[in-house]
Amino acid sequence: MLKKIRNLLRMGRIEKIKNSNTPQSADVNSFGITKEVVLINPAGFFSYPDKKITALMFQINGNEDNVCAIPFDPKHKPELLKGDVGIGTLNGKMSIICHNDGKIEINGTTDDMVALIFEAIGHLKDTATQLKSTTVPTALGASSLSSAPFFTAQELLLDTLKDKFEAMVKT
Repeated sequence: MLKKIRNLLRMGRIEKIKNSNTPQSADVNSFGITKEVVLINPAGFFSYPDKKITALMFQINGNEDNVCAIPFDPKHKPELLKGDVGIGTLNGKMSIICHNDGKIEINGTTDDMVALIFEAIGHLKDTATQLKSTTVPTALGASSLSSAPFFTAQELLLDTLKDKFEAMVKT
């Protein structure tokens, strides 16, 4: 009985990530026993750790066959002040901190930052393109959104922003 209670919530060490699975799973070792478990991340946040890191393991409804884990790496967290929230890479090379006073701090190498900005611009443009072509059902059939010209302008703005940023990076 004591072992069962102890196993409800325990620490483990991620040994191997199985990134191709949906949901993502990993082999996690706890008390010398390795078990495949589902990895849980907050909504919208995903990671693929490149090294063995710690995980908090828990059993759903006390069932030993239904174990999940939340991976975390306390060694590489960004320096935070009271009220700050931050995310960062597992190697500590890049982080984004939302400070309690409303300021945003971005840390990383120039190459990391350039890649992040181009990726963000690409995602914004894709979203604008998808929204521009969205139709809504009406009594007469599918109809385009009246905001399509707005999203076309957003696409042009993002292309201009990308071009200007590319020119800035090259100089």
